[in-house]
Parts: sequence; C-alpha cells; structure tokens
Amino acid sequence: MSGCLSSVSYAVLVNGNAKGWVKASRGLRQGDPLSPFLFTLVADVLSRILLRAEERNLLEGFKVGRNRTRVSHLQFADDTIFFSNTREEELQTLKSLLLVFEHISGLKVNFDKSNIYDINLDQNHLSGLAELLDCKASG
Repeated sequence: MSGCLSSVSYAVLVNGNAKGWVKASRGLRQGDPLSPFLFTLVADVLSRILLRAEERNLLEGFKVGRNRTRVSHLQFADDTIFFSNTREEELQTLKSLLLVFEHISGLKVNFDKSNIYDINLDQNHLSGLAELLDCKASG
C-alpha cells in the first residue's frame, strides 16, 4: 500500500511535451483502481464514529419499521446523509464529530456545499440551525 502511494509522479506537459516530473507527496493518481476501495475504508470509519455516538445517545436519528431500527445516516459513494432532530446540542455534536473525522482522515468536509432540510420546521428555526452548521438551509 505504501509503495502505491509513494511511487506516484506526474509529468508536466507544455504544448503536449513532457517538460519535467513532479513527485507526489500524498494521494493516488486520478482513476487509480485503489481509490474507491480506500475511500470506502475511510468512509467506514466515519460510519463507525457515528454509530458509537448513537450508542452513547449523543445522536438520535429516527426510528423506522416494526423493529424500530435507528437510522442516523446513510452513505452512498462520496455522499452522506445525516438524520437528526432539531436540538442544537445534537447538531453541534454532529459538527464536532465531522471535524474530528476531518482531523483523523485528512479529508475535508465542505460545509459550503452542505444543505440542511426540514420536515415541518419553522423557516427561522431552520435558518438558525443552518447558521450553526455553517451550511445552507433548504426548506
């Protein structure tokens, strides 16, 4: 694994001709077949962080089905959907967990591209929660 990450170098093309090489210090080549697998491993860490927080009643999510299965998040490819009640403490916990995930994974959560959606929530309250999370409100 280390060899795959440390052996990457890029050619600089000027008018279609290679004019030098740059050795990459981190990351994979675009399109590298290892990339989705590595991302899945890292995304699993986020999922486990969220599940632990749910077990400790720091995140609630919602309950669904006859067995009342708790759902706090869904992940697909590089997107994650979080489900939460509107308590500011829970949303602040979620944001803190995402910042911890950033620190340990090296990935960056783009709050500017994030949205908060409501179900039967006053627009002013929604805007306040979006401000707390540094994201956009979509009602």
